[in-house]
Amino acid sequence: EPALAADRRALYRRLLAIRRAEITPWLDGTRSLGAEVIGAASVLARWRLGNGAVLTLAVNLGTAAVPVEHYAGRVIFATSDDADQHARAGTLDAHSTFALLDQPG
Repeated sequence: EPALAADRRALYRRLLAIRRAEITPWLDGTRSLGAEVIGAASVLARWRLGNGAVLTLAVNLGTAAVPVEHYAGRVIFATSDDADQHARAGTLDAHSTFALLDQPG
């Protein structure tokens, strides 16, 4: 289906642009702050980037929402506006992903 393929390419371009602008420049010195299972098909991972910012990535591949702790930071990606709002309110929607970047200071 051409429309689906075009949407998928646009998503990949968007994700690559986010990686290039927000993450890649700060990879030197990056270290893991850990990862945790937050649901049957959900995980949350955090890294301290080389510039001191904290990158948080949460993914829910399951069919039910799961609770997620509040994390500070600027949303650099969310699968939808609802996913962003719900995550900030403490719920990671089913089939959703969000990424936050919390700058130091």
